[in-house]
Amino acid sequence: MSRFASSANRIAQSDTGEERHGLNRSPSFRIMVHPSALQAGGAVAISVRPYAQLFLIESGVLRLAVPSGKWTLRQTDAMWVPAFTFYELAAESAVTFYAVELPHRFHPGSAPDDSRLTRISPLLRELVRQLAKAPADYDPNGHFGRVASLIPETLQWPAVPEIPLPHLEDERLHRIQQALLADPSDRRTLQQWADFTHTSCRTLARLFQKEAGACFCDWRNQLRLSIALPMLAQGDPVTSVAYSVGFESPGTFTTMFRRFMNMNPSQYAARTRQTNNPGTADAPGIPNGCDA
Repeated sequence: MSRFASSANRIAQSDTGEERHGLNRSPSFRIMVHPSALQAGGAVAISVRPYAQLFLIESGVLRLAVPSGKWTLRQTDAMWVPAFTFYELAAESAVTFYAVELPHRFHPGSAPDDSRLTRISPLLRELVRQLAKAPADYDPNGHFGRVASLIPETLQWPAVPEIPLPHLEDERLHRIQQALLADPSDRRTLQQWADFTHTSCRTLARLFQKEAGACFCDWRNQLRLSIALPMLAQGDPVTSVAYSVGFESPGTFTTMFRRFMNMNPSQYAARTRQTNNPGTADAPGIPNGCDA
């Protein structure tokens, strides 16, 4: 937290008033979409805006940090960041994304006061893509105005638990995470990953305990399940999801899902489909212990 405080002080001392408050970017009475891109390893300095923002990933993997926590975002994810929240973006890989500006008068009634991970519906993604083509002075009563008006209506907040990925600092862990995000069915053992990262198995195991708060087995299951959630939410069959994210059988997948989520995959899928205006829920923690 102190890092954010010191960074905020530097911004306040160095930026002009317009830069600090984002007044030089777009009119505050319109919803705006800004397409952006970062190369692998690229970062955006900590910033703050007088309007809420929604970050949607088009391709690649983006890490987003706010004072309350850190998230790793993929194509299935969107991140809600309230107004006047300091944030920092860093690219895990080459990434393209949209930053949606949502002035307060456009906030849906269910909008949370804290930063929140949510899922992207196909409709929301298409609306954002369309509004990204709009000029800064688009007519609020014209075509782009109608597109913009639908965006707040499509925002939903999870009523069921999500599985946020822990933030990993060590570059060796980053490489493993990126490889498994690209192919969650990769079944290399910890020793094989140690060879891949040119380190010892013991060192790698210690790093996972330190940075992920779990052994490699549990961390990998957490990552696989985090990828499985949006697939289940969009109606993919449990068996298909289980094999797609790397589990040996649907039964093993269901057992692990219950362990992390306290419900089975079909129950999760039903709850996400039936919930039109989700409330908030605490994400489950990583269970103690490690499966062999």
